[in-house]
Amino acid sequence: MLAVLRRSRRNREVWDRAAAGFNDLVNQLTDDDWVKPTPCKDWDIRRLVGHMACTMRMPVALAQGIPLGVPAGPDASPVTTPQGDDLFFNTEFFATVQQIVEAMGGDPKGTWVSAYASQRLALDNLDLDAPALGTQFGILTVDEWLGICFWDPVVHTWDLGQAAGISGVPADDLCAAALELLTQVETTANMRLPFVFAEALEPASDTPKDQLIALVGRSATWR
Repeated sequence: MLAVLRRSRRNREVWDRAAAGFNDLVNQLTDDDWVKPTPCKDWDIRRLVGHMACTMRMPVALAQGIPLGVPAGPDASPVTTPQGDDLFFNTEFFATVQQIVEAMGGDPKGTWVSAYASQRLALDNLDLDAPALGTQFGILTVDEWLGICFWDPVVHTWDLGQAAGISGVPADDLCAAALELLTQVETTANMRLPFVFAEALEPASDTPKDQLIALVGRSATWR
């Protein structure tokens, strides 16, 4: 089980800033950008944005009372969550992921816009006292989930910026927050699974951004 942040406005604020930073870059993409490679192995920009569109749908499901992770049974997909706590991705959410993957093939920017807008609406109407649910990181409230998973748009904002040739992102304070979190949970969150992060590299400098991307297996000189 991950150590999580206590309920606070900061969790939502940090998530909003991280998601908005990624959204800002998607809005700058041209039609020619979708096939460009990214620092994520085997992912082009279309696949990267599709992954983040799926991530945006996660708090929507949780806010609607739909768990992401469930025990083995009729509601469980064949795909296990990465936390090693005997949970499987919910078939209902898994179907949403499959729909997003299909939609990204035809209208990638529209698919992203819809996913981004849906999470903003869901979080604006969130009941902070709603019970905790199964997630890909154990049993968490939506607020606790936000306090963990903001690292995803932070890291992938850097990936997208590199792939699209847009420098200066993400913000240093977001990188510092993500670095602090991921350093704390590195040994308990199964970060080095093949579909999560590569092995850590030596950072190019002591800035939060360079330390963060090195921790998650990226090279500052990727091009």
